[in-house]
Amino acid sequence: MSVLIKPIQRANPADLDAPKKWYVTQVTISQVDENQISDEMAEGTTLDSSEAMMALRQFRKVLLKHLLAGESVKMGNWGSFSITLTSSGVDTKDKVTTNLIRNVNLNFQADKAFKDELQKANFVWVNKLAGEVNDVMPAIISGRDGSTGTENSTGTRGSEYILKGTNIQLLDKDEEHKAAIRLINSLDVPTEPEVISTNTPDLIIFTIPIDLSEGPYTLEIETYYTPNGMLDEPLVITAPFTLNLI
Repeated sequence: MSVLIKPIQRANPADLDAPKKWYVTQVTISQVDENQISDEMAEGTTLDSSEAMMALRQFRKVLLKHLLAGESVKMGNWGSFSITLTSSGVDTKDKVTTNLIRNVNLNFQADKAFKDELQKANFVWVNKLAGEVNDVMPAIISGRDGSTGTENSTGTRGSEYILKGTNIQLLDKDEEHKAAIRLINSLDVPTEPEVISTNTPDLIIFTIPIDLSEGPYTLEIETYYTPNGMLDEPLVITAPFTLNLI
């Protein structure tokens, strides 16, 4: 098993005038669901698939119970689960109320042993894959702020943002498996823009939600689209730049 990687060029969000630098980023090729996880769990235990599924769902139930009780949950040498809050700010302490809380976020801090296992990853460059795979690999090529006209840098809240790419069209699999654009902040909290005016294989235009906070965001697309038909599992396409909302 190997992790697919590719080079991307990014601006420094702390200094947008500085020269852009090249980095390595991973390419997510699919998403595994709980059915596959439970099947694989069953292969290595005395459980059958339905029992493994029941264990997974019971774990979710118990985890939520303790997190919503204000506790952190440590799972052996996996790591610890806890919650964090995203809130708006006010000028004085006496104005602080629970109404300022915008999101309750899930936080996972991996244990050292878990992190050590991750360092054993093997990597394969996407452009080393054989033949036509690289030619049709979906990619976001550029983004432009519809308000200011700047490319691959800023996005104006409440305004349109124009994405150009190859094979990036948003295509749902069904009512339960939806394609989406996501803006992910520095706390790994995703927001999905709802207003999309153009959606084609090489062009997507969407409106950035006006209520998002300023700052750097990762922009990604999750879709089931390919030129040859619908995928069984979603493909996640990450923009090769950091989007700084203003």
